Amino acid sequence: MLSHKKCRQTAGQITVFLALCAGLVVTVIMAEIESARYSAVMSAQKTSAMLACSSMLAEYNIPLFDQYGIFGVDSTGRDLTDAMKQKVLRNTGGFFGADISDVCLTDLCALTDENYDPLKKEIVQYMKTAGYIDVLKNSINQAQERQIGNMQYNKEQISQKLKEDEVRSAKAKSTYEANQTDTGEKTQVSVKPVNPPADPRKTLNHLLRSGLLTIILPAEFQISDKKLEKPSGDSGYFSKNVDFTSVRSVTKRLESVQFRLSDMIEEKGEDMIIYAYLQNKFKNALHMDHVLHDTKLDYEMEYVICGHLSDSANLLDTANRIALVRTVFNFAYLLTDGAKTASAHSLAASIAAALLMPWLETVIYSLILAAWAYGEAIMDLRALFRGAKVPLVKNASNWQLSLTGLTTMTADSTAGSSRDNYQSGLSYDDYLMILFMFSSQQKYLDRISDLMEANVALEKGYEYFRMEDCYYGIGCIVEYKIIPLFSGFMVGQRQICQWSECY
Repeated sequence: MLSHKKCRQTAGQITVFLALCAGLVVTVIMAEIESARYSAVMSAQKTSAMLACSSMLAEYNIPLFDQYGIFGVDSTGRDLTDAMKQKVLRNTGGFFGADISDVCLTDLCALTDENYDPLKKEIVQYMKTAGYIDVLKNSINQAQERQIGNMQYNKEQISQKLKEDEVRSAKAKSTYEANQTDTGEKTQVSVKPVNPPADPRKTLNHLLRSGLLTIILPAEFQISDKKLEKPSGDSGYFSKNVDFTSVRSVTKRLESVQFRLSDMIEEKGEDMIIYAYLQNKFKNALHMDHVLHDTKLDYEMEYVICGHLSDSANLLDTANRIALVRTVFNFAYLLTDGAKTASAHSLAASIAAALLMPWLETVIYSLILAAWAYGEAIMDLRALFRGAKVPLVKNASNWQLSLTGLTTMTADSTAGSSRDNYQSGLSYDDYLMILFMFSSQQKYLDRISDLMEANVALEKGYEYFRMEDCYYGIGCIVEYKIIPLFSGFMVGQRQICQWSECY
């Protein structure tokens, strides 16, 4: 009897022990499963955030991509936070689901942020993807690059020469007047001729009153009257014609534009890529047919360079800048041509004698050279706007305008501008590139953004499009709570995951 009772007591102890062991094993297994599930849920939420960001980036602005190859998430008229939350919720659920408590956006990077660095990256990436980098050609050779690099120095030298000649003439006048005072009589040093020589400086001044565009553009060229709707644009372009009888007026024009390459040299490759992109995606005054969509301006590349709100102002400013570039190179050549400088000296002496002011001969000589160089620049512009090419540095064989021709020059834009006279050199696009090389990167990226915004806004349904509301990169922070699988064993914990992505 006692033996049977003892056996039953021993069996009961074993059952309790096994139950405790089994409970402990089950608890450990459940804890391991819950722990693994926690890790899986956290990974799933991170994947969900990644997919949500990728999905947002996939909803890029279609006209912006179709017209310019630029990706950007347009936030105009939509709540990006709500859209992001819906995408996160869509990817959350099932065994690895969680209770989403909040979703907020982070790391928003607009195309216009950081001095347009995202826009610049997209442009360069587009050119690489489209294969333009491999075929990118520079029509300006290394020798011409050095000449362009020295343009600021040459311009300063010309300006300095004009000022020195003016000072020298003033001293000569003082000496002449002092000699007259010492002798006590006025000596007639020159007799005014019956027919004084024609002054090419005055001829050019009179010609410019017609307007530079009137002088250089072909008769069939119709100037666009389109304008960009923007609070303000760049001002201070060449609103007044230069007076070639005044040293101050000529030097002021020479000093109005700086040709410094210091900012360009380090980023030259990048700038060349962006210029090639402009040629591919934007219009200019001579090439418009490759752009098929509607545009707010017709002279878009001229706007990128000059920044005025109207096509007419941009075209005039561009023409004046090219004329200034050509004047600098033409003046530099004239100084090396003995026959031409001799002709200018002879005419200057005749004009000074006719004025009974021999001390003005030196300054009149320099101003005649400046007028002659500018007159040749007008001939160059006439050729460029007819699709011809103009050499960067002239020589005796391709110089077009004689000093007599300058004196009799008219507003006839066809005179001397035959394409046969200009078969080699740089085209209008090449001269735009030279002007672009001297532009501030910050300014031209800002203007590229202006054009993209204005042209996309012409599309139906995108009237309120703004580049500052178009995002290159986007991220999200998801706050969630993991619901325990085995209630009571583990308590739900608040978790945060973050993900950001860009094009």
